[in-house]
Amino acid sequence: MTLKYLKLHIKSMLFHPSILGWGVGGTIIWAALGAFIFGAQFLKTLEGSSTGYYVSALYYTAGWFGCLSLYSFSTLATGLMFNIFYSTASVVYASKFTKLTPVKYYIYNVLSSLLIFLVLSLFTLASVYGFYSYSLKVNLYPRNIMLILVFSLIAGLFLYLLSMLLTLLPIISGHPKAVTTIAYAPMIFAMVFSYAQLYLYFTGIKEIICLSPFNNIISLLAYGYTGMNIPITFTSPEEGFINIYTCLTSLICWLVALSVINIYIIKKMKAVSPYEFF
Repeated sequence: MTLKYLKLHIKSMLFHPSILGWGVGGTIIWAALGAFIFGAQFLKTLEGSSTGYYVSALYYTAGWFGCLSLYSFSTLATGLMFNIFYSTASVVYASKFTKLTPVKYYIYNVLSSLLIFLVLSLFTLASVYGFYSYSLKVNLYPRNIMLILVFSLIAGLFLYLLSMLLTLLPIISGHPKAVTTIAYAPMIFAMVFSYAQLYLYFTGIKEIICLSPFNNIISLLAYGYTGMNIPITFTSPEEGFINIYTCLTSLICWLVALSVINIYIIKKMKAVSPYEFF
């Protein structure tokens, strides 16, 4: 029963509209915009930059890769969480009368989701490399693909856990109608924090980047792509750099906290009719 559930969940996600729409289509559109539209403006800023052209272009590409991965992962996680909305009743029943315990349900959902995040990461990596190398006229190949995949799995796990928390809290608190609104919070946060690290620089942004899990994800993925120290703002590397180990430690702490809270919430979850979501 439990292994059959894992297989069915993986199969359903492979054909989920979020993967084909937001995960694939959205990534292509934003990657093209960053390479050919915003990239033209970026080339103008290089005229007064003290950093060499190739290094600046590599940072710019890595920054967009991190931001695109964060955005696509957050949209995918949001879409996948709707599966939980409509399965609360069946999960409660299965946990009582089958071998599918709350912990197994939690683990199987995470494992199957990580597989999709990994596929999406490879697709984003290929898109960014092709578009930006062509647009900026240099070979901007990723330095450490294995490290990128590891960080992508960590990023996908965080966004899945965060979406799970934001969608289960309204259910157990008796306000299931709020789910359809709260579920999109990761997408909004991803866009705001991505733009800040890619283009903005202001006092205190370094502290925000080190503590914000969204910026931690961007920094880690960019580090895997460049193999170099990550600047506070990707379009202005001369402003300074951040500590990549601090970002990794911060993100791991977020993962542990979210895992503990989610397992506790799943144990308290009650059956909710799909009609109560509207």
